[in-house]
Amino acid sequence: MAGPSDPDGTGPEKASSSIVAKLDYVMSRLDGVAAGVSTLGGKDWADEPAIIAGALAGLSPQRLAEALKTAGLTPEVIAAAVPSDMARQVADELAARLSS
Repeated sequence: MAGPSDPDGTGPEKASSSIVAKLDYVMSRLDGVAAGVSTLGGKDWADEPAIIAGALAGLSPQRLAEALKTAGLTPEVIAAAVPSDMARQVADELAARLSS
């Protein structure tokens, strides 16, 4: 920034080498950065369902069983974690698997 700074880009104000013009330029750029950070800060960057689906897709039944056991997840804990509106579907799926 050794040369003149134009505080409003290519707008009507004349470029100036004064410290005030340079500070105005820096402040206007910082305002833009702050606005961008505020916009990005309000976003949820983690897509938890996609992460979980991706992790589960790579697990074989044996690896899943090992992971559950390592985590200390007993059948009782797993059953308690299943939402009540889904419990019947899970039970039906397990019954179908056991009967085949």
